Amino acid sequence: EPADVGYGWDLSTKAGAERWKRMIIEKKPKLVVIGFCCTNWTSFTNLNYAYRRAELEERREADRNILELMVWTMWQQHLGHRYFLFENPPSSRLWSDWSLLKLTTFLE
Repeated sequence: EPADVGYGWDLSTKAGAERWKRMIIEKKPKLVVIGFCCTNWTSFTNLNYAYRRAELEERREADRNILELMVWTMWQQHLGHRYFLFENPPSSRLWSDWSLLKLTTFLE
């Protein structure tokens, strides 16, 4: 089942995040496919906000809860010997975020 607002999942809320975590822990899906919205992390975004860095950082910070939930999910999958696919462009600044760096460094 897709975990999307259109299907009744709002992962940006505390209740939605808790529901997600319960599902991962209880159902132990073999594969989780994660499509994280990269709008605030692309190279073009850096150009668009070249003179508004503080605004860009605020936008990225607004993504933080969902990003951390997705990183938690990837850790759960890895520790449970299950799979995850995290879709994000290779040029995305997201790959240099500390939360993903910690995970990717460990997995190498």
